[in-house]
Amino acid sequence: MPPSKTVTDEMLCKCLEELRLAFPTGIIRAWQVKDQLLKECGEVMDESTIRGRFISMGKPLGGVIPVSTPIVDPSPIQSVLKPIVVEAPKVKIEYPDELKAFIPTEADVAGYLERDLDKRLETHYALDKHPITQGPQGTGKTFSHMFYAFKQQIPFMLISCYQDMVLHKFFGDKTLKDGSIIFREGVLVKMCQWPSVILFDEINAVDNAKSYDFHALLQNRELFVKDGDDGKGKIYKIHNDCRIGFAQNPRSAKYIGGTVKPSSFLGRCSYITFPNFSKDEISKILKKKYTALKDDKVMEFTDFFFEASAYLSQNSIAVDISIRQLESCVEFFLAGMKLEDALHDGMISVLDSISNPTAKDGLFSVARTIFKDLNQESKQGEKIDSLKEKLASQISADILKAAAAGFGQAASTLGQGAP
Repeated sequence: MPPSKTVTDEMLCKCLEELRLAFPTGIIRAWQVKDQLLKECGEVMDESTIRGRFISMGKPLGGVIPVSTPIVDPSPIQSVLKPIVVEAPKVKIEYPDELKAFIPTEADVAGYLERDLDKRLETHYALDKHPITQGPQGTGKTFSHMFYAFKQQIPFMLISCYQDMVLHKFFGDKTLKDGSIIFREGVLVKMCQWPSVILFDEINAVDNAKSYDFHALLQNRELFVKDGDDGKGKIYKIHNDCRIGFAQNPRSAKYIGGTVKPSSFLGRCSYITFPNFSKDEISKILKKKYTALKDDKVMEFTDFFFEASAYLSQNSIAVDISIRQLESCVEFFLAGMKLEDALHDGMISVLDSISNPTAKDGLFSVARTIFKDLNQESKQGEKIDSLKEKLASQISADILKAAAAGFGQAASTLGQGAP
């Protein structure tokens, strides 16, 4: 049906008033007016035109001030803006069983260090923004979204993006049922109809030509599934409390993949840049997560992490290390590995992966200046090697002595038997 030219301001205002009666505490959006207009008047009007018409009437959607409400001069300013407090839903939501498995548990966020950045992310989500968390690897930019979902006790879905990813591939697929082809909703479509967090990780990996599906998702908060409703097509409205976020590593000398997203996408988002952890934060994380790790070892592992980062940076080595690799070193060590092996397997041998054995030797030298146990292990190794050499020499001497004695006895026997 083509857009109507006969929709009057009165018709639009009537639809708005009916929606306000039906949803007295909610913000009325353009798509609701569009649906109400079609239902009541049989007329079609696109959402941008609806928003423009209300603005021209001085009644912008979401920002209408009733005529009876007096406008008070706010000066002098008596207080600053109060922070938004985000609380878990007071009414427990009964999720479908298949979505309950996506709700993060305490085990999922064990050892996570809550920071001011997490409170900022809560504010972004509370204001219906679509935050992009960005920064180097291992700074918590992905984990922060999961921690938010844990605090709210809502499902969390992480979608790892890739170059030729097409969003509608996640909507679902066709299947056979009783001899008929039906559409089966994907997890993404089910998730977006409930309070939840959907995070698109490494969003800058997606080709910009394939990013347009995200525009409709963010602008209209809806998914159009062509195969839905038995092939007739179906529009799924995104739940008001479904949070959609993104994470990315901005391009640099160490992160050469991905694309720079266009303004048409970035303009629909908000942004939080996650810096590297401070030394104090790294120490707190290790103490919180690994209670069996002694204080002196916490300090040594923390110092090594920062000295290793400085070594790689000073030598222009295009590889990054993160708290994930440091945690691997600690876990290997607590599992009973020799400290040297734990450091190599958890972090240092990453330099073998980029074919730089010389830098690997240099990084281990850095470790030896920090970890006292490494020098002890080295001395013990030298003692063991020395003992092995002495034992081998003694065995060789005993063998030679026995052999000489054998030869002497043989010679004596031969001499006695001579004519």
